[in-house]
Amino acid sequence: MFIIYDWLVEKRNSLGIHKAPVASNVVTSLFPKNIADRLVKSKKKKDEKRESFMSANCHLRTYLSGGQGKTVGQETIADLFPIASCFFAEIAGFTAWSSTRDPAQVFTLLQTIYQALMPLL
Repeated sequence: MFIIYDWLVEKRNSLGIHKAPVASNVVTSLFPKNIADRLVKSKKKKDEKRESFMSANCHLRTYLSGGQGKTVGQETIADLFPIASCFFAEIAGFTAWSSTRDPAQVFTLLQTIYQALMPLL
């Protein structure tokens, strides 16, 4: 019985070892390096603390009742950029137009629109 248990544990560990680089590659391909590093660091902290499980409903209740956003080992990843702005717009036909253009042309159009609207905002 212990031999089977030992074999199952070894199999599970080897699966985890093989999947770790794949997961790491996914994280680094989705996020900028500084965010990916913070996610990995946060995960390591959580693994070290071995926090108890809290359901999503409990997280929501805690947040809505005025509790901090950080509960049970969660770290909020947010940065302040005081000299930054976001611009949301619906541009008719933009998808079709941009799909036939070079990225530089698309950027130039968006930059021109943004610069024209900046004095109005």
